[in-house]
Amino acid sequence: LYSRPSRLLWMTLKTTIFHSEVYMIGHKIKMAMTDKSVTTERLAELLGVSRQTVHRYRTSKDLKWSTITRICEALDIDVTDLVRY
Repeated sequence: LYSRPSRLLWMTLKTTIFHSEVYMIGHKIKMAMTDKSVTTERLAELLGVSRQTVHRYRTSKDLKWSTITRICEALDIDVTDLVRY
């Protein structure tokens, strides 16, 4: 459904997410979940992880590119849309 972003976009996202705004991505996930009316429990089901793991994602812990991509797929949003929240 979602293709891997171009190298330039990836480098831009990587710089934005992992350097200057690492603490913000969890907040952006929370906002996207609210907009999509997805609870922590439902996102955990969609991702096949525990509620506690989703909570760690929402507090910006244990976030890898593959995790961000899976969250976006589960919420049916594009990665660039998540970054814009």
